[in-house]
Amino acid sequence: MKRVLDYLVDCFKSKSYGFYVSLVSMVLMFVLIFVYPSVPEDLYSNKVVVTLIIGVVIFLVLMFNKETTKLCPIPLMVCSILSLVFFAQSDGFIDYFSTQFFSGISLKIILGLPFPVLYTLLGTLFGFIISSVSFYLPKNKKEKVEEGGSQNEK
Repeated sequence: MKRVLDYLVDCFKSKSYGFYVSLVSMVLMFVLIFVYPSVPEDLYSNKVVVTLIIGVVIFLVLMFNKETTKLCPIPLMVCSILSLVFFAQSDGFIDYFSTQFFSGISLKIILGLPFPVLYTLLGTLFGFIISSVSFYLPKNKKEKVEEGGSQNEK
């Protein structure tokens, strides 16, 4: 058990800020897995939840190896944009939003949307943006190479 704990501590100590930025995107997606089922029934699609779960699981698998850590944001980007597309393809999406925004779009109407609907829209959108940004940031700390060794003297 101690070896596993030491491995996890070393794993997180070797990560750079780019990994933690993508971790924020993963947390957004993880929370969305539990928030999304409470959207109105005509906006619900199982594809959204399955896509989010796949993205989180692939992220967790990739994060434990130093070589694959740099690929962690890719499943988050793909799965967050796919879940947004699947949400937009749900049966009642057009009807729901056309009735909400019948009198025009305003900040008051947008903030008046139910929390699960608003979080689904913003969570998937921000998850995609954050994971896209983290793709270009370093995920692993550079290992320090100590100079030393043998010197050739004549």
